[in-house]
Amino acid sequence: MKVIIADDERLIRAGLKSMLSEAKIPLDIAGEATNGEELVELVKRHLPEIAFVDIKMPKMNGLEAISKGKLYSPNTQWIILTGYPEFDYAREAIKLGAANYLLKPVSPDELNETLEVLIKNDIKSRVGVSKEVNNGEPTDVPYDMAEEVKCYIEQNYMYDIGINEIAEKLNVTPNYLSTYFHKKTGITFIRYLTEVRMLRAKKMLENPNITVQDVAGQVGYYSTSHFIKLFKEYFGVYPSKCQALF
Repeated sequence: MKVIIADDERLIRAGLKSMLSEAKIPLDIAGEATNGEELVELVKRHLPEIAFVDIKMPKMNGLEAISKGKLYSPNTQWIILTGYPEFDYAREAIKLGAANYLLKPVSPDELNETLEVLIKNDIKSRVGVSKEVNNGEPTDVPYDMAEEVKCYIEQNYMYDIGINEIAEKLNVTPNYLSTYFHKKTGITFIRYLTEVRMLRAKKMLENPNITVQDVAGQVGYYSTSHFIKLFKEYFGVYPSKCQALF
């Protein structure tokens, strides 16, 4: 993921770069800007996935730069860098579509939490459009497509989701995505979805007041009997028996 840092304070930029270099996800610092005009030019040139933007900068403030930058790179996720007296500006930035804001000096924990949120944000905007050839297979698939699928499942396991709708969001064919996911993770899409649902269900069953039927519905199964069968296959006990153990 390409990242741009825009702040007129050199120490802030250096500190942020250092923390980003230790992040758990691969990031490429595509450029640094010391004012709003430089930021807009860098956004036009690199179309970054993430931009950290100081609100108060020379020549063009952060809000103006974000407004202009969005015209060139609508899928960029904007993170505001702000001080305590600038909360009003931060709120205005959120209205402009900024994903979050961080108080300066930025703490590593807050930065890592923000990065996790960015990764789990809108899949389509971060993945971009994959090129299609005549047979419907992509020619340049993003390296983290399997992780994108996992994130989507984590956020939507409670709904009736399938490989088709995710493939549509990623602009690839369902068959390709299914094969790609299995190759990258060593597990099929259905198996991974089932595991996520089963683990969530087991956690819910720690509540003695919830019914098995309610749990089934909350993890995406319309048929309680089907849920019970899958739960028994996965854990070796029936949901009611598992609930009694807590």
